[in-house]
Amino acid sequence: METIPQYYPNDATALSNAAALLIENGEENTALRLLEKAQHLPAAWNNLGAIYLLKGDLDKAGELFNQASVAGVKEAAHNLEEVKTKKEDNAKREGKGR
Repeated sequence: METIPQYYPNDATALSNAAALLIENGEENTALRLLEKAQHLPAAWNNLGAIYLLKGDLDKAGELFNQASVAGVKEAAHNLEEVKTKKEDNAKREGKGR
């Protein structure tokens, strides 16, 4: 993971792929720094959405997944469903807490 940015510091695809691995390993902050360099890439939007989803910002995650999905990132459609499910779960929890 650390090698990719060293050899390809300006390659948005390489940075986005490295960020995906970092996210899987729980290193969201490092992934975020890499994705800032690849913001024009739809796959990066999907990965950014994953970070916001993990942080609990479902609205921002949904926006990014929607952007990526419209641009043709297939995984983003699945991730949008995940956001929808989490929002529904949150609404149920809030309803029970009253």
